[in-house]
Amino acid sequence: MVLTKANIHDLARRAGHTGWCESGEHSAGRFHGIKGVRFHGVGIFHIKKGWTPKIYAGHELSDPGTTDQREIVKYLVAAVRLSVAILGTVAILSTFFDTATRATINPFNFFGFFTMQSNIILVVVLLVAAVVSFSGRPQSRSLMLARGCATTYIVITGVVYDVLLAGLEGGVSLAWANSVLHIILPLYAALDWVIFSDRSALPLNKIWVALVYPIVWITVVTTRGATDGWVPYPFLDPAQGYGVVMIYALAIAIATVVFAAIIWAISRLHLVRNFTPGDGPETRLSQLGLPPIMNR
Repeated sequence: MVLTKANIHDLARRAGHTGWCESGEHSAGRFHGIKGVRFHGVGIFHIKKGWTPKIYAGHELSDPGTTDQREIVKYLVAAVRLSVAILGTVAILSTFFDTATRATINPFNFFGFFTMQSNIILVVVLLVAAVVSFSGRPQSRSLMLARGCATTYIVITGVVYDVLLAGLEGGVSLAWANSVLHIILPLYAALDWVIFSDRSALPLNKIWVALVYPIVWITVVTTRGATDGWVPYPFLDPAQGYGVVMIYALAIAIATVVFAAIIWAISRLHLVRNFTPGDGPETRLSQLGLPPIMNR
């Protein structure tokens, strides 16, 4: 079925809504965060009264829920995410127990590193995303926002390690676990965000959310450094002077904003538009009580 002004308003009438706006290749991300129906490269979004619907004619419509192949791909993506999350969990636990065999381990110190925490955040988010996909439910906006933040943190971990720390002494003692936590998971997270299109555009006014965790982490680290003397990285040691620590803290915050801005920008792109089914906070035709527009 070809999208025209006549049939799009017929869809709106049958769905009981006041107005709709087609959001396809020419307006991708313009109406992010608004519930609608997502199709193969085209979406119909519910808009408020007073807005003028902008119609792009000539797009082919089909209900992704009726395409078995796309559903199979959806579950395969969920399985990959689950597998990566399990790999990350095994690497973290293996590193913990390996460290414990050589010295008395303080869990607060071990899990106080940005590397460990960013990997844990990613593992949790991947597990949640996989479970949601396996359950057949669409991802919520909160989950997509969490995915964006987790991707930001783990990419920072990978870039900092590969640019500044690779080959230096210290860090994760198990070579394979070190590769998993500093290379494989950051690389996978970046590819997952770029390739898989089961996400909608992240709103720019939510980019501040990505700063919450780094600010809390820096606050806790500097507080511990001033009280019990432990810091994960020398440049955050208050013994250097709080002015130096503040400079590094500001640099971390700026780096977070820069990487988050890149992740947010990529969320507006669908480089492989049909590789995965839309799994964002959209409403399927079946949820609106409408029959599939096209059966394949």
